[in-house]
Amino acid sequence: MLAEWLEGDNERKMWTFRVSDRFGDSGLCGIVSIESAGREGRISDFVLSCRVMGRKIEETMLYTVLNYAHSLGLKEIYAKYISTPRNKPCLEFWEKSGFTFNEKDNIFIWNIGKKFVPPDFITIETI
Repeated sequence: MLAEWLEGDNERKMWTFRVSDRFGDSGLCGIVSIESAGREGRISDFVLSCRVMGRKIEETMLYTVLNYAHSLGLKEIYAKYISTPRNKPCLEFWEKSGFTFNEKDNIFIWNIGKKFVPPDFITIETI
């Protein structure tokens, strides 16, 4: 199913995030994916384990997807917020992220012309 999604008509990309620090390896903790069409992209999935929330992993995930969107020459990225009883930490993160909230459509928007700065104490390793 994932292979079919990645091979669809739109440009699609997915990243998984493993987290480790001096206290140990937290393993696979996050997934973020993007779909793009024309000059805009949509964050399809943004999932993070609660055990690493608040450790700047969220910002690192956003940096990864926004950096990729910039490389594609996209104009803007948006993420639709889906309200659930347990999703308030996600809303609070998006509100602090620097994305602009469009209340009418319940989406957060990022203009790619704006630079997103990753946390300076996190190292991103790709494999």
